[in-house]
Amino acid sequence: MPPLPWNVQPEHFEERGRRDLRDLLVCSVDPPGCRDIDDALHVRDLPNGNVEVGVHIADVTHFLKPNTAMDDEAAARGTSTYLVERRIDMLPKALTEDLCSLRSNVERLAFSVLWEVIPETCEVVSVDFTKSVIKSVAALTYGEAQVRIDAPNDESALTNNLRTLNRLAKILRKKRLDRVRLSTTIAIATQVLSDNGFVACRREH
Repeated sequence: MPPLPWNVQPEHFEERGRRDLRDLLVCSVDPPGCRDIDDALHVRDLPNGNVEVGVHIADVTHFLKPNTAMDDEAAARGTSTYLVERRIDMLPKALTEDLCSLRSNVERLAFSVLWEVIPETCEVVSVDFTKSVIKSVAALTYGEAQVRIDAPNDESALTNNLRTLNRLAKILRKKRLDRVRLSTTIAIATQVLSDNGFVACRREH
């Protein structure tokens, strides 16, 4: 791993396939006290009336190379383990809480997924995957995000984006629940036998 403090360098913008997305209004929403901020998101209006939704995941692979001691140890641990008063990390804290933590107002390397969706239905029109450089504008807790969404006099760009994301999430949740209801509606067939043992009729209910 590189020594700390570490910053994105000009050569990172020249990497093949890595896009500069620092102009996007990216934020994260996590539990209070979260220091390993590994994902963030954004939404913006598109000229054609659709919206772009982005999810940005910290680019751990830039620092974690295959067949290294750190890779072997991470593979052996498999995952971070959360206990009552402490956590056993899969990766070093310098990586999870600094180099790959998408903190507010800090440029960080990421993998980004960008969806173009129809805002009324959340139908996906297109999707794009890319390495990126992002700069989060806010690291919010769940409570802070909810306060912004509910604040009647807050019309800031970030707050309105949170409201849009919340509205899209509700549409997706409803669609998912509707699919579950459909999948659990199973027709039950009953066969009625005649006196000689043959099927006389078949009923579905």
